Amino acid sequence: MRFSVANILLLGAALAAPLQDLSQASPKRDDLASWGQVLHGLFERAAVVPIKPKPIVPIKPKPIAPKPPTAPKPPVAPKPPVTSGTWYRKAQPRRRSSGLRPPEPTVPKKPAPPRPIEGCLKRAGCPTKNVEGKYNRQHTQLNEGEIYDIADREYLKSTGLYDEAAPGTWSYSKIKNNPATTAAFESDIWPAMQADLQDKGWTQRELDSLKREITQPARENFVETAEAPQRGLLVIKESWNAQYDLNRAYTGRFGNKMYTRPAALPENEVRWSDMVMDNWVVSAEAAGVNPNTLRTIGRDTIVTPATQQTFKEVIVEEMTITIMKGDLMFEKMSSTMHTKPVHFMLQDHPDLGLEITQYRLFKEVPSNGGEPTFDLLIDLTPIA
Repeated sequence: MRFSVANILLLGAALAAPLQDLSQASPKRDDLASWGQVLHGLFERAAVVPIKPKPIVPIKPKPIAPKPPTAPKPPVAPKPPVTSGTWYRKAQPRRRSSGLRPPEPTVPKKPAPPRPIEGCLKRAGCPTKNVEGKYNRQHTQLNEGEIYDIADREYLKSTGLYDEAAPGTWSYSKIKNNPATTAAFESDIWPAMQADLQDKGWTQRELDSLKREITQPARENFVETAEAPQRGLLVIKESWNAQYDLNRAYTGRFGNKMYTRPAALPENEVRWSDMVMDNWVVSAEAAGVNPNTLRTIGRDTIVTPATQQTFKEVIVEEMTITIMKGDLMFEKMSSTMHTKPVHFMLQDHPDLGLEITQYRLFKEVPSNGGEPTFDLLIDLTPIA
């Protein structure tokens, strides 16, 4: 039932009337009937009109117009499969477990046999580095007088490695820069090098002297070796390739100034160990001797301060000492710049199957009491 606003106002006015009016309009009784009469009279006086409910009009839904059909989208071409990339990993087929299996026995691999060099010829695959094509090498047989001048050393005589009665058994090899390397330095390296040094304050006189020192050095041959293949002996007489080999870069001192010389033809660089081994192979071929018969490498008149200091710690009061593999000083001897390259040379040429087993160090003290000089023999044996 709903009440209009007017009916609600009339009801409020009736309820707010003074009590004396109510007492005069109705008898004073406490029963419910008398109160009902009073209320009935109030409603009659207020002319209360009953509220009729409004009819509910149903809302008709609006018709929805159908959407026009849309054209189908074209099919998307499939992407090509990814077969590369840092994140790509090809799916591996899942292996079914067949239960626990005992580990398969590991069969040790047989080491590859060394390349045979029996009857080896330089033209037929000896371990050479084509030194003739990259440098200028002179290889000659020595006569008796030349042998005396080169091999007449006390440490060789005392060990029986030098025999005055055996002329024609020694050869001598010299290696220096060839004309092509020198020309490449003068045309491709020196102009930029000269400009850089000028910017650093070098005078023209200093530059001319430096160029002459590089292209026309007083020590023309930077590697010299003497070979006695019948005795299995190789003696390294000169070793200055780090400074004078123009196919390798070098940083050094000229007077009181430092300079850096880039390599003229770096693709032609040959390491010291390969130069020395190439000299030995060539001399062994000329003498008809197997290169793997090398047994002793000599290094005489060692004057490098760092190596001399090591030798002074090894040989104190003695004039001659032998240090065998396994001795306390063997590793110390193997770490000098005169012994370490020999280790590398043997590692680079496993065909020979040789290793260092002992050092024989000789000390000579000048009569005037100056600094001692040292000679060294490096003994090799076939690897067991």
